[in-house]
Amino acid sequence: CEMPEEVRAKLVALSESLAKKASAEKKPTAKQKEAAEVAQTLLAQLKENGNALTVSEMIAQLPVCEGMSNQKVSALVRSLGSAVERVEEKRKAYFRAV
Repeated sequence: CEMPEEVRAKLVALSESLAKKASAEKKPTAKQKEAAEVAQTLLAQLKENGNALTVSEMIAQLPVCEGMSNQKVSALVRSLGSAVERVEEKRKAYFRAV
């Protein structure tokens, strides 16, 4: 099956553009930047508090979490990784800044 030269040229150009796009540096979106800033503020407030808190307690006590859902706060805490320690007591998860 022979391919016309112009079709071959288009396919080569298309595959090169896809390769460039796939290897391009990806910058964080505005939402990702905002979430990272909020997570750092959350960590600072957890350190300031000093106590181990549940996600619900964080929403009630920490100003940065005001108005957020449990799911959002939980995702922010998970994004902090090893900076936050998770402790379970009586099947309840508590988080403490390390």
